Amino acid sequence: MLGQLNKTFDLIRDVLGYGLPGAIFLAIGVIAKNGDCKDCGGFSLAGAQKILAAVPFDIPPWALCLGLLAFCYAAGNVLAAVIYMPFGLAKYIVWMIFRHFGKRRVINKSKSEVAIGQIKIAVGESAQVSAVHFGSLPEGVVLAAEVLNTTAAEVPIGDTKIAAGKTNYVTEIQAQSLPQGVVVIEPAPREGSWLDWLTNHATEVNARTLEIRAQNSDLLKTLDRRETLNVMGGSMAAALLGGYLVFYRWHWGLPDVILWGGLIALVQFLTGLSHVRRVLHAVHVANVASPQPDPDLAKLLGELIAAATAALKKCSGT
Repeated sequence: MLGQLNKTFDLIRDVLGYGLPGAIFLAIGVIAKNGDCKDCGGFSLAGAQKILAAVPFDIPPWALCLGLLAFCYAAGNVLAAVIYMPFGLAKYIVWMIFRHFGKRRVINKSKSEVAIGQIKIAVGESAQVSAVHFGSLPEGVVLAAEVLNTTAAEVPIGDTKIAAGKTNYVTEIQAQSLPQGVVVIEPAPREGSWLDWLTNHATEVNARTLEIRAQNSDLLKTLDRRETLNVMGGSMAAALLGGYLVFYRWHWGLPDVILWGGLIALVQFLTGLSHVRRVLHAVHVANVASPQPDPDLAKLLGELIAAATAALKKCSGT
């Protein structure tokens, strides 16, 4: 049921957030080129008919409809990228600065005390170090993650024992396969900092949101509706303003639209990779219960047949 609801929501978001604004943008281009404006750019209907006439076979109407929908969706995706580009670039810059100049916690798993810059770390202890040292960490020193034991018993993780209700540090590799009841604690950034802006940005996906969606998706319905309206509003603004500037002011034709649309999509792809990486990290640290196994229909059917057979034998015996 949850999967079907997610698919329905994704379909509505794609239609309203991408397909409709893309159709409006393309319609503005058609109207500008084929209307009374002689110097305007856009898309010529006569040129489109010429291209279709050159096709050596008849194209069915449903194929033309699917092709038009694909064009609308592609255009809408580029329009959404235009609106989100300032945020995407800013988030990418903040993320890169944090990765290369911020501080991360490391744990010493070697057999002796180590020194990283001015910081000395005893065996089994952890400390925060600058990201500039990550490329030259001493052997046995690895990135660490803070975990909390929510069970009522002590839990061993490697050579580290975590008492009930207590926290401790383990390696990031160990944090990706924790025992049941042990969860990762994400360090909260300082309120008002750039990292806080990145972590709590409306377009970010964090572990807590994933947990709520898995446990009680009804709580996020309002958020989903607002997100859909926001995407549609931004894409619609890009369609109307962009259509006016591109076709009526800058007089762009199809080649210019293709060139700049491709460049915008390329920027979206390059900055989006860091966002996908942060989403993957949120998935790894989300504390979600294992899904219930699907019922074994063959086993259930066999048990039902056996019970029915036993009942019939009992009835026949009486």
